[in-house]
Amino acid sequence: VHGDTSGVPLSDLQEASEQLVTALKMRLAYMTASLQSFPNITFRYLQALMEDEDVDLDLIKEEGSTKHLNHTSTLEHSVHPPVSQGDPFECDFPSDKGYVLKMIDGVCHVFSDEESLQRNEPMEYPSISAQQFLKDYTRLCVFMGDGPLKSFCYRRLCYLSSKFQLHALLNEMREHASQKAVSHRDFYNIRKVDTHIHAASSMNQKHLLRFIKSKMKHSSAEEVCRDRATGKTMTLAEVFRSLNLTAYDLSVDMLDVHAVSLLPVNLDKYT
Repeated sequence: VHGDTSGVPLSDLQEASEQLVTALKMRLAYMTASLQSFPNITFRYLQALMEDEDVDLDLIKEEGSTKHLNHTSTLEHSVHPPVSQGDPFECDFPSDKGYVLKMIDGVCHVFSDEESLQRNEPMEYPSISAQQFLKDYTRLCVFMGDGPLKSFCYRRLCYLSSKFQLHALLNEMREHASQKAVSHRDFYNIRKVDTHIHAASSMNQKHLLRFIKSKMKHSSAEEVCRDRATGKTMTLAEVFRSLNLTAYDLSVDMLDVHAVSLLPVNLDKYT
């Protein structure tokens, strides 16, 4: 623990650190079981703490949790789209290998054939039991509700945020220059992708009202939904008639799609 503790008891800081280490060990176990890459720097710190524990660290490395893939360098990466050869949806599917799946205590097990299923001899794949998962999930929920731990994490995140802002202030122009130096900045050679899309930001209330009235005027006979009770496909005009509405009756107040103070502050959860 570095920096000013602002009067926080050392016992609370020690307990918060132990809880964070426990959470990192849990993440290491789950990422190892799913053959995902675990950060090397974090793994080195955990390795020093786990030397006295009954954990095969060499096995973790062999499973690929700390293994880096042999990525192609930027200079060798092609800036052109891949060559299209025929219809990508017309392909040869492999034949049935005879594998059998069965759920055992909440975990899907793979058997090589029906005989292995009868002998209850599944293929050996690393997995976490359902009981262990629920136990770890409960422990994480306890960590999330711990006050000293949340305060400790908040101070640490503020510290890291300040360091990143300093980095951005010093190297922003250099990063922009390196991005502009790329000759082909297209879909196949893109540096940043923002997949966080808010549907509420696509149009305001007036635009939505104008769009609905325009569709009602020019495409009222278009089939838009299916009635759950009868199973009949309904057109846009039939939907309005079922609601006892006309395009003239619609207004911004009737749509009532504006944001209010009752919405959660964190819009990520709302969207």
